[in-house]
Amino acid sequence: MRLLLCGKETDGSTSVVESNLTTDWQVDAWRDTQGEDVLAALLAEADAVVSMRWPPDWPPAPRLQLLQLPGAGFDGIDFAQVPARTWVCNVF
Repeated sequence: MRLLLCGKETDGSTSVVESNLTTDWQVDAWRDTQGEDVLAALLAEADAVVSMRWPPDWPPAPRLQLLQLPGAGFDGIDFAQVPARTWVCNVF
């Protein structure tokens, strides 16, 4: 399983998440400065994404099963662009 951490909330680091997982996940991180081509490659393989946004221009994520928001609210999520059968959860 592959987990993608997106945006400034991730600090570009995966070590904290990796050290707290009890199951086998490959954890990647993406920041805006890495560009859309890197995001497209990571989203193509992601089973889960942690992000506060899902804008209409993001590349496809065909394997995505979970979009986890690390905060409250859904303001940055374009639900029409979230892949079908994907759970979207926040930390209300």
